[in-house]
Amino acid sequence: RDEPPVARATQSAPAAGPTATTPPLEARWATDPGTHVSAWVGIRAQEWGTALTVRLKGARPGVRCRLFAVAKDGHRDAAGAWRVQYGGYHGYEEFPGSTMISRADLAGFEIITTDHRKLVTIPA
Repeated sequence: RDEPPVARATQSAPAAGPTATTPPLEARWATDPGTHVSAWVGIRAQEWGTALTVRLKGARPGVRCRLFAVAKDGHRDAAGAWRVQYGGYHGYEEFPGSTMISRADLAGFEIITTDHRKLVTIPA
């Protein structure tokens, strides 16, 4: 199984003070059997919602993508958008994202093209 590289969760003290720590990073991934697109999502809970890092592989270069975070109650939040270039980490292109949906309320993520074609769905 071709799984994307996994980021290691680390704890460190930011400049704000020695007692503050970085929330742990969770990793989820999936490959869509129809599109053959693979995605890895790094998920980090924040006070304001959830910070995301997406690594994508298998999408056609030049395609424009949108990331949606999906809450357990079904509502969707736009969490990022990009144009695939490639040349990234082990064949994966990396993109940042964020959502106001709290980590506890996340059900998953959808990556679609700007013309509404689903590329891959990743469970949270």
